[in-house]
Amino acid sequence: MEHIYKTPGMLANDESDLCGGCGIGIIIRIIAELIEEMELDDVNILPLGVPCPENAQGWGCFTIASPPFASSAMSASIKRLNPEQTLIIFQGEGATASSGISDTIHTANRGDSLTVISINNLCKNNYSGGMSFSNAYSFNSMNFQPPINSGNLKTPEMIASLPKSQFVARVSVHNPKEIIKAKAAIKQGLITQIDDNGYSFIEIICPCHVNLDIDAVEISGYVEDNIIKNYPLGIIKSI
Repeated sequence: MEHIYKTPGMLANDESDLCGGCGIGIIIRIIAELIEEMELDDVNILPLGVPCPENAQGWGCFTIASPPFASSAMSASIKRLNPEQTLIIFQGEGATASSGISDTIHTANRGDSLTVISINNLCKNNYSGGMSFSNAYSFNSMNFQPPINSGNLKTPEMIASLPKSQFVARVSVHNPKEIIKAKAAIKQGLITQIDDNGYSFIEIICPCHVNLDIDAVEISGYVEDNIIKNYPLGIIKSI
C-alpha cells in the first residue's frame, strides 16, 4: 500500500511540548518536511518567543539557538559568518512586531539573507492572552484591555514596502487547503534565501485557542469568520 503521509524522519522520535490542538505543531512538521524534501544539510533555527517556542521540545533534529533578544541581528551575524547555512527565524508576532519591531525592520531593510517565519497567534502569551500591536482593534482575549491608538499593525505589508525584501506572504494553517499554501510559501521563502541570497518574511495565522478561550475544534471556523477579513491571506510581494 502506498504511503499517503508519513512523519518526517527528524520528528519521528520526539514528543511535542505544545498544547493539544496548537497549529504550531503543523508548522514545525512543514519545516521538517521541507528540510528533508529539499535535502538541506545545514539549517539553523533561531526561535525567540515566550513561552511557546522558548523550550523547543519535540522539534526534532534541528540546530536551534535561543538568543534572549535581537534574533534577527544574531541571525544576520551568523549568516554573514557562515553563508552556507540556512537561517530560519521562528518567532511570535510579539517578538516580531512588539518587542522586536526595530530589529525586524532594520534586518529587512538591509535585505539580509534570512527566512523569517512569524507566528501570529493573535495574543501575546507571556501576558496570558494580552494583545500585541499586530492584532486587530476588535479582537478580544481573556485579559485584554484595548490600549488607545494601538493594534492592527500589518507587519507583512510594512516589510513588503521595504526595497530589499524579496518575498513576503501571509498564510494560515487552519485547514488542509491553507496548510498546502503555507508549505509552498515557506518553501519559496527558503528558496529566496538559498538561491537568491535574499530576505523573506512569512506571517502565519495560527490562533492560540488557550489564551483566546476558544475550543480547538472551532479554530478553523473562527479564522474563516473573524480573522481573514482583517488579515488577508496570500503572497504580498515576490521578486
